[in-house]
Amino acid sequence: MKKIFSISLLLVLVLTTVSCSKDDESAEPTLIGTWEWSAKGNIDTEGNITNLTPYVNDCSSMKDSWLFTADGAFVMSESNSSCTTFYENFEYDLNGSTINYSGDGTVGSFIILSQTTNTLKVKFGNINRAVTANYYEFTRRN
Repeated sequence: MKKIFSISLLLVLVLTTVSCSKDDESAEPTLIGTWEWSAKGNIDTEGNITNLTPYVNDCSSMKDSWLFTADGAFVMSESNSSCTTFYENFEYDLNGSTINYSGDGTVGSFIILSQTTNTLKVKFGNINRAVTANYYEFTRRN
């Protein structure tokens, strides 16, 4: 009887330990969600960032943002000083670190330079040319 009790106790301890292990925290951050502009600047062909300044929204009560959905929609949202919001709707395709988008008569792309769960840094415009491009930083909206 003592032996059965010991084996049962050992089995319970093993199952509890296995079922209570930590979740995998090394999952890749997702692009899906809303990203608010936080900084802007320029980036040269060698990756040097210059003129980096905090992003100032034209409407103080609204945040300009980019929205990416799981079904491939990409929406750029920007408000003017009268707090009127304008939306540009696109479809996007993620290919490695390059995002290609099209819609509203526009075709473009940008490169994700780095991303964490809460920050996104991109090179936008002139990405394949030997000239300075735009550099933007975003913070994930909660």
